[in-house]
Amino acid sequence: MRSAHLITLLAALLLSLGCPPQRQGGTPPDDDDGPSDDDDLLDDDDFIGQDLDGDGWTAEEGDCDDGDPTIHPGAQEVCDGMDNDCDGIADDVDLDGDGVIAQECGGQDCDDADPDTYPGRAESCDGADNNCDGEIDEGFDADDDGWTSCGGDCANGDPLIHPGAQELCDGVDNDCDLQVDEAFDVDGDSYIDATDASCAAPSGARGGRGALGDCDDSDPARYPLAHEDSGNGQDDDCDGCIDECQDADEDGWDTCDPGDAGDPTCPVAGEDLPDDGLEADCDDCVHPECFWAVYTHPDIVFDVIDSDGNVITMDELCDNVDNDCDGQIDEGYDSACQPL
Repeated sequence: MRSAHLITLLAALLLSLGCPPQRQGGTPPDDDDGPSDDDDLLDDDDFIGQDLDGDGWTAEEGDCDDGDPTIHPGAQEVCDGMDNDCDGIADDVDLDGDGVIAQECGGQDCDDADPDTYPGRAESCDGADNNCDGEIDEGFDADDDGWTSCGGDCANGDPLIHPGAQELCDGVDNDCDLQVDEAFDVDGDSYIDATDASCAAPSGARGGRGALGDCDDSDPARYPLAHEDSGNGQDDDCDGCIDECQDADEDGWDTCDPGDAGDPTCPVAGEDLPDDGLEADCDDCVHPECFWAVYTHPDIVFDVIDSDGNVITMDELCDNVDNDCDGQIDEGYDSACQPL
């Protein structure tokens, strides 16, 4: 009893001196009084409100792993089995924001860089798998020829017409290269050879066959509706007449020089006109490419505005055409197309 009394007196003395009693073993107790206590041991409360991994987020603010600075709210989700952005779902990678998880992360989005590509989307004809079903442009090959309308098929209702198909002499662009019967137009004047047996069918390019076809597929200056030159001894416009006196563009000037006989044997009604006694029209073409022919003939005049704003009369325009049929082009103009 005396020993116990002495221990009690010693403890009282230590308390009076400001020294707390020590537990047996020498370890101070944790009084769990928060981060401001003076204990040498730390408890969980000592870390409340702290950002332990230095990523700018505390556990109280939503950091679901405050021991990993790469994991916190707002972090980019990656396919690693972890909930990187702390939204409660691991590997929910949706980089394009279309609401579908990328295939790389176990989802169904086959192109997570394109928000317009995802399962369930309507397929477009654009060369891409828009609905992630493993097929491209399904439903856009109406004739089942292996070519879609956006893939170059210019006639999606005819399986014989598509890129790479054999070009036929039928007035149709069989191979979808924006040219018609090009294999049968050697001189490139847009008219096929009228003598080609494979082009004998009445339907086809440029209004028909026979006399309306190219009468000389080696000369690009000879084709239907071309300008007839009355002095070259050949049928330029492929109408069966040679050097006839004609005014096809109806500008009042025929194709014959004064005194030319024309072609009295011309089989085409109205083509064997008597010479009008005027100089020959140098452009009597009525082909669509010759739309300017009516404004091209000898003695033509134009009202032109000069650099001072004055209206002057010229027999030539600055248009790279011999408007007055004198054998010269754009005479009377400077390099800036201003009247001299």
